[in-house]
Amino acid sequence: LGIVNGEYNSTTASVTLSKDTDNQQSLSCEKTPVPSVCETGSRMYRILSYDVQPADILDECRAACNESYTAHTDLTSCETGCTTQVDAVNTRQKQLSELDSGSDSFRNQVQMQQMLSHW
Repeated sequence: LGIVNGEYNSTTASVTLSKDTDNQQSLSCEKTPVPSVCETGSRMYRILSYDVQPADILDECRAACNESYTAHTDLTSCETGCTTQVDAVNTRQKQLSELDSGSDSFRNQVQMQQMLSHW
């Protein structure tokens, strides 16, 4: 899963995921111990993206996971959900930038709407 280290004590749990972008591409919620909690982490990331500076979203998402979960497997799954969204956002932004920004063609508008509707 790209986990660098995991520490657990009776009052708090903390898991640090690798920041290696190559590992992020192989991360998915289906590969985590608790996929539903991973999906919750993904949703938290998307919600935070509306209120938090882009550079701080991942850290805020991981902090929310730490506040919400104490079990090691749940915390790991939630933080993986946060991390998977970094790659998803980057891919989506790349796809949007590849559209001909100068063209208002119907095809480009439909493609952009399809990409945004999956967000």
